[in-house]
Amino acid sequence: MHLDEEDEDDWTFEECLLDRQHHVAVALGKPEGSALNDSGILTEATPPLFTMLTFEELVSGATPLSDEDPTYWESFQSKQEAPVRQSETQ
Repeated sequence: MHLDEEDEDDWTFEECLLDRQHHVAVALGKPEGSALNDSGILTEATPPLFTMLTFEELVSGATPLSDEDPTYWESFQSKQEAPVRQSETQ
C-alpha cells in the first residue's frame, strides 16, 4: 500500500465476493506492539484472523441512528440503478 507518498508494508487485506452484486474488502494495519523484521515478517504480535459473519450476525447489535423515514426510502428507491456517465449524455 502507498500512503502519503510512503510505502506501507504493515497491512493485511481481505477481499470477498459475497454474490454477483456485492463485494467486500477489509484492511487492517499492523497490530500495536508488532514490527516487521528484515524478512518482512511480523514479530511480537500476530495479525488478527478474519472471521466470516452472516449479515444477521453483523447487525445483531445494531441500533438505528434516526427514526425511519418512508419518504427517504421512496426517493432512494426511485433513483437509477447506476449513474449515467457524462460521456453518455453528450
